[in-house]
Amino acid sequence: MAAAGFPLTRRQARLQDGLSARFAMLVIVVASLALFVLAREQADTFRHNANIAQVKDILGAPPPPTLTARPYALAHYAARVKEISRTPAPAGATAFFGDSLTEFGDWAALFPDQHVLNFGVGSDDTFGAAVRLEQLLAAEPAQVFWMMGTNDFGRGPGPSDIAEANGRLWDRIAERLPDTQVYVLSLLPREEGATALVTATNKRLKAEADARGLVFIELQDRFAAPSGVLRDDLHAGDQLHLNAAGYALWAEAIGPCVEAQCDADTD
Repeated sequence: MAAAGFPLTRRQARLQDGLSARFAMLVIVVASLALFVLAREQADTFRHNANIAQVKDILGAPPPPTLTARPYALAHYAARVKEISRTPAPAGATAFFGDSLTEFGDWAALFPDQHVLNFGVGSDDTFGAAVRLEQLLAAEPAQVFWMMGTNDFGRGPGPSDIAEANGRLWDRIAERLPDTQVYVLSLLPREEGATALVTATNKRLKAEADARGLVFIELQDRFAAPSGVLRDDLHAGDQLHLNAAGYALWAEAIGPCVEAQCDADTD
């Protein structure tokens, strides 16, 4: 750099101009990135609020905090609630109510002789089930195969809380649809480390079902490996969701109750 009071040489002037241009370009890039991030955040917020509004519009109540705190789960919940609201629901159908395990089942193919309604919603828990229960009640199914609770793990409720929350929802079904048969399905085994929690929750679910005279269908033992985790030949690679063989086993276990009402617990 030239000393103070001395003019810059042409080389120095070009260097200074180049540095200024690079700095200006850097400022423009940083500002553009900041604007992009801000715009994306605003768009995400808009979509998030729109999903909440959609659920409230369809169900008459906002989704629970356990879902609104997780944007992807909320987006899927809102989409499924909308899809279910547009699905024809002939009275007297066989309904399957649950989370992603239920949603991913092709129940119409598994039970081609039945009018089937799929009320499964991925990532749903007992809190979300309570909000959208009205959709099930409005459909007036003849029978409901109910599995709910595995997504409550890690969100606060323990086994007794999960079972009692399920019980309150079964009571609402009984009040509105006294002729509808509810079959309570045990939770399925999961990954290593979850076995004790699944077992404890299923024990409580059975107690709640027994107290109400509901049929409890035990699936945990059918699906479990000797170690207690979900059998490798039945899951889709994540020790949680099922493959075709898993759904075939599920259909085999509940088949007698789907085709004709069961009067006792099915093991």
